[in-house]
Amino acid sequence: MSKADRQKWDERYASGAYGQRPYPSSFLSERIQGPQSGRALDVACGAGRNAIYLASCGYSVDAIDISPIGLARAQHSAEDAGVAVNWICADLLGEDGPCAASVDDLLPVPHSDYDLIVIFRFVAPRLLERLPEYLAQGGHFIVEEHLHTTAEVVGPSSQRFRMAPGALSQMLVPLQIVHNFEGEVVEPDGKVAALAQVVARA
Repeated sequence: MSKADRQKWDERYASGAYGQRPYPSSFLSERIQGPQSGRALDVACGAGRNAIYLASCGYSVDAIDISPIGLARAQHSAEDAGVAVNWICADLLGEDGPCAASVDDLLPVPHSDYDLIVIFRFVAPRLLERLPEYLAQGGHFIVEEHLHTTAEVVGPSSQRFRMAPGALSQMLVPLQIVHNFEGEVVEPDGKVAALAQVVARA
């Protein structure tokens, strides 16, 4: 990413973007319900809705995003909810090119340490392929991405920010896939999204 990308997301969060979605992803809340224990990592957490939910279930949560304004909103929401989350501001993509930072440099968290890792609607293939290394043995990985489609659905208009059919599960081959879905989903607001959803276990 770049300074321009951080500024773009800061402007979105400052304008109140995603404020109408304080609830966690239904794909997450249907699979994780409290009480829980252990450590969780929310990658590209945005305004923190999933991280806050996981903390409310009992997890000790690290949550990473590029936008300090988004994280400030998340911190305020966490305080309102009465939960604690370790918010980390970091660029998860880095700059492209031959001198691009390694994934280990971009993720300021320890390997083999998380009982749960979640990443929602953030397309970063290089990161996705390495995240399983950050799971503890028996830990779970929950991923949801926008899916390539020609249908009229919500989400990014560019296919660059969508996953090709079958691509997500292929990236997670080292893990045991316990749930794999691709297709259209009706969102809580009634809109339709084309999604790839995977639950995998280390």
